[in-house]
Amino acid sequence: MPASVWGIASDMSSMSRRRQGEVSVTVTAYPDGPLIVRGDVEVVGEDGEPVPRDRATLALCRCGMSSRAPLCDGTHKVAARRRPRVD
Repeated sequence: MPASVWGIASDMSSMSRRRQGEVSVTVTAYPDGPLIVRGDVEVVGEDGEPVPRDRATLALCRCGMSSRAPLCDGTHKVAARRRPRVD
């Protein structure tokens, strides 16, 4: 999924708390997998609307084949089996 399809935004109060060290946000890229986002952020879809969140940790799709985009649905696991790995 191209980076232009989704964005990560945060309101000013969250940004202020983050600067003061009260809120921690991490984004971890997993090889051949999603971006794992942990912390107080708002993910905004391509339509500009916030992506509903039901947990503190989100997995964002990077393969572009998720049926739940921008969230990961695990499809990358099937896609990885179809193509040879290049090291």
